[in-house]
Amino acid sequence: MLYINLCKANYESSVKAAVLALKKDGLIIFPTETVYGIGCDMKNRTAVKKLFAAKARPKDKPFQVLISDIKDVKALCAKLPKKAGLLMKRSWPGPLTVVLKKKRTVPYAVTGGLDTIGIRMPDHPFILAVIKALGKPLAASSANISGKRPPRTAKQAAKYFNDRVSLIIDAGKCKIGKASKVIDATSTVFKVLR
Repeated sequence: MLYINLCKANYESSVKAAVLALKKDGLIIFPTETVYGIGCDMKNRTAVKKLFAAKARPKDKPFQVLISDIKDVKALCAKLPKKAGLLMKRSWPGPLTVVLKKKRTVPYAVTGGLDTIGIRMPDHPFILAVIKALGKPLAASSANISGKRPPRTAKQAAKYFNDRVSLIIDAGKCKIGKASKVIDATSTVFKVLR
């Protein structure tokens, strides 16, 4: 496991290290504006299995999908209601996950067998740069074991996962400290799920 303290001097090399780890079936721990996250390449089945195992997560509990650009939504969802698009434009990047009907190309392993997908664009330049450089969305969750408290620091996250991740990026304490709001936008009346 590689542990990197993020700073201006090593920013580009840290993004490259994260992308390399993701391309090698790895899991990474990374900062967001809410809590520290753990994630992998969404389309890498081996990595997604590792993510479920590392988090001790039930197979029917979906992961979020993190994107770096609002344009990426169209490649993931079957239909983008106008109202949902307006909500995203107003709220992203930021602490909001929007649930929509998924496209067939989105693996069921990521969505917990559901026909829906939770999409978020986090408000942290590092993970946005990683997703953009990878060229693919991430399957992700808070960097904690299922049922445990989500971490606000990389050191807290490291205690949960120790050697089960390829890379941990430490960018200091997360600003918000709680998980994103989740809104189900699959029907005309939106529902707040969290």
